[in-house]
Amino acid sequence: MREPLKLTKAIDPLLALLGLLALLGISLTLGMRMKPKPTPPGTTRALTAMELQLDLGKKVEGLQPGLVKKYLAAGKDLTAPWDRAAWAVDAREAGDIALADSLRTPLPDGAEGEAFARAWAAAYENGPLPAAVPAPMKGTHAAALLGNRLRARQGLPALPVPEANLGLLVGLGALVSLLFFGGAALAIFLLVTAKRPAPTQPQWRMTGRGALLVLLGWLVGFFILNNAAALLLHRVPQGRLWALPLGYAAHAAFGVWLLMKAEGLSFRELLARVAPAPRWKPALGWAPAFLGLAVFTMICVALLWAPFMKGQPNPQQEVQDLVAGAHGWPVQVALFATIALLAPCFEETLFRGFLLPWAGERWGVAWGLAVSSLLFGFIHLQPMALPLLASLGFVFGLAVRKSGSLWTSIAVHACWNGTIFFVMKLV
Repeated sequence: MREPLKLTKAIDPLLALLGLLALLGISLTLGMRMKPKPTPPGTTRALTAMELQLDLGKKVEGLQPGLVKKYLAAGKDLTAPWDRAAWAVDAREAGDIALADSLRTPLPDGAEGEAFARAWAAAYENGPLPAAVPAPMKGTHAAALLGNRLRARQGLPALPVPEANLGLLVGLGALVSLLFFGGAALAIFLLVTAKRPAPTQPQWRMTGRGALLVLLGWLVGFFILNNAAALLLHRVPQGRLWALPLGYAAHAAFGVWLLMKAEGLSFRELLARVAPAPRWKPALGWAPAFLGLAVFTMICVALLWAPFMKGQPNPQQEVQDLVAGAHGWPVQVALFATIALLAPCFEETLFRGFLLPWAGERWGVAWGLAVSSLLFGFIHLQPMALPLLASLGFVFGLAVRKSGSLWTSIAVHACWNGTIFFVMKLV
């Protein structure tokens, strides 16, 4: 183990330059993400998830009356034209004529919008035939329902309507419920035992200048290396998809190198410091409990944040589209490995292995948790998702504080990201 870098005031101009470059990268990225998104050419993943939920609501309406009406009302917040058109069909088939009429106007643009108007008139207003389900709706539950209405007008038998797997949904719901209540129990336990001594946390010797060099240097590298990967692969088939694993691997390796260089550690020494080998088994034992706490926390924060999200674009839409557009097992495996393995390992090393104990030792545990959680949420550069991401980072921080090992937060983070990946692929 070598001594940390001896950084004096002479490095301040470099830190200032890195800060300006980081601000430039942040402003450009946020500017691009805050631009109005082009009108989707068809229905979106949000509609698929809502139709799945509505289908489940219909199956359990007898046990919980009013559930279908509640789920239907969520369609008022849809903004994509074809999402609204499809949900109008779902609402009409469920008997909510007023909601259906409010959603189907204005019509989607172009000839397909006019085709939808003809199909609607033929299906529900005894309008003229022939009429067909417009292409942008194909593949949705609404398209199957509308198609069967048109077939009935022509005296043709109805085709099977795809239905949600009730057993799978009930099983997933039961698992989420178990994690939710388990997380609530853990939250109570953590409050009751808050004054108990915490396990020893990693000790970092670098100064404030060293920490700034690591964070700002990595952030600038993040922008440069991600864009370089995108530029390098822009002509390759599915290049945009391959750019994510390549860019992430490059900036993660650069960030770890900076951390080792600033602290004077080898990779083996870094790993031994943030994730001591003797603690990995008990650390993983805490992982299911903190996964439950993550579920509990995110549900609570999402409910509180929901009023502010009305009418706002889905902050995860870019990632959802990326995952949904992946075809072929090599790129899908690469994306999964990046999202569910590489990202948790690197982000936990940087934010919970380094920043949390470094800030906690200097400013106190509460400030360490707050700073590391907020920065974790901020670097995702999704302003509307900041409360959710920062809350998730806070849970990861508590996991490390309680277990004394980074393996706990890595396991919880990996399970969370991996589950999100599979849900995006299935929905």
